[in-house]
Formats: sequence, structure tokens, C-alpha cells
Amino acid sequence: MKMRYLSVVAILATAAPALAAPTTINSNAVDISYDPDTFQFQINDAYYGEQILDNSIASISGVTNGVSINFGGSLYVSADGGRYFSYESFSGAFSLPLSFTAHPGQIIESYSITYSGTYDASNGSLGAAGVSIGGPGASFSGTDGYGSSFSATGIIPGTTLPTIAGSFEAWADYTMIDVYMGQEWIITGGYYVPGPCDEYGICEPDQWVEEGYWQDIYESQGVIGTAAINLQSIQVVANIAAVPEASAYAMLLAGFSVLGLVTRRRRQRN
Repeated sequence: MKMRYLSVVAILATAAPALAAPTTINSNAVDISYDPDTFQFQINDAYYGEQILDNSIASISGVTNGVSINFGGSLYVSADGGRYFSYESFSGAFSLPLSFTAHPGQIIESYSITYSGTYDASNGSLGAAGVSIGGPGASFSGTDGYGSSFSATGIIPGTTLPTIAGSFEAWADYTMIDVYMGQEWIITGGYYVPGPCDEYGICEPDQWVEEGYWQDIYESQGVIGTAAINLQSIQVVANIAAVPEASAYAMLLAGFSVLGLVTRRRRQRN
């Protein structure tokens, strides 16, 4: 499959000046902070070329210990192998800095991330189309489908969340394939055999026996691929664990001491 991921650093080098104040969402065990003006989005299409999208396309809502970011259908690219009867690829990229802070008594062990959306890909199984998306923690690729949904889920390890930066792509091609049309008889030679005779000794003429084999027939035909991908949302959730209190550590140490004393007495008794 033909897939290319864009260099997010390169294509998102131009950032708009910060205008909005940073925002914090308070959840059960974490606080999530972000500045909408640091979000960066870019797409490339056949008609307008590369476009930097306004960061207001991102709509953020809180979920338990995380956020869901919706893009309202703006992160969409498509490709058509029949446009110029050749290969073409169009891509987009995203960059979303988020900061998670655990509440007292809690610790962040990792993050669960889910990229969701829809895609189309015609003649992908014939090598003529496909879509892909990749970012921290998860990736997805598809070659056949119409109005199909995708959901790529993964884990980002560690306590600190990296910038959610990645890219998505739709590619299409005009390719030739061999289509099975049937079979034909190929003659390689033959020989004569005596004709049958009746009871009076009158024989029919010698008969020709043809030799050969059946051969499959294929015809070369052009196949047009089309593809499109729509990244609709990204969800990031912190995986939380409770931090044991000092009293819990003290009880644990006391338990180990009692266990050690009992073990020592048993050894002495033996």
C-alpha cells in the first residue's frame, strides 16, 4: 500500500498569534489545560492546495478524566485516480498540545487515545486506493469501504502527555489489471487413426485426432481508484491510579515486621 505521513513539524511551522486565554477542564481525578491558539491544522487538496485551517474548527468537551475533540468535518481530504489517470495523494496534519495534571492523591500511569472518523476507498483491493492516519499511540489504514467508520485506539505510556501531532492521507491511482475472460483451445499437433470397419470389411477413411490444451485468456483493463478520509474526533483519557497515603505505607511496613517476627520464632522452635 502507498502511504506517506507528513512531517508535522515542517508543514505546521506557521502558527497564528495567541488570542484566546488558556482553558482548564476539571474532571474527576485530573485537570486538563490547553490553549486553543496553539492548535494547528493543515490540509492539502486538488483545488486549493495547502491550507492552514482556523483553530476554531476544534470543539472540546470533557469526558471522565479526559477530553473529546471534535473537528466538525473540517479535517477531510480526498483523491481521485481518474482525475489525470495517474497516482495522486492528498494529506492533512494536526497538532494539539494538551496538559494533564493529576489531583492530589492520584497519579497518571498512561493515556488512552482514540482517533475516529469515516473513509471511502474504491478498488483498494486491486491496489488502486487507500487511506491512512497516524499519531501518538495508534494508527489506521484502509483499502476498501464506502462510508465506513474507523476507530483506532492505543496507549501512550508515561505520566506526561506528548503533543497530539500526526497526519492523515487519502491516495488513489489509475492502474492496469488483467481480467479473466475465459479459455481458448491451443492446437499443438495431431495424428491419424484408422477409420472403423463394418462386418463386410468396408472401412471409413482415417480420422484426424487433434492434440492441444486449454489456455486461460486475460484482458488488460484500467482501474480507477478513489479515496477519502474524514478525521472527525480525537479522544484522550488519563489512566489514573491512587497514590498510597503515608499511613498505608506504615501499616504495610508493620505487617512485614510482624510477618518477619513470626517466621523467626517458627525457625527457632524448629
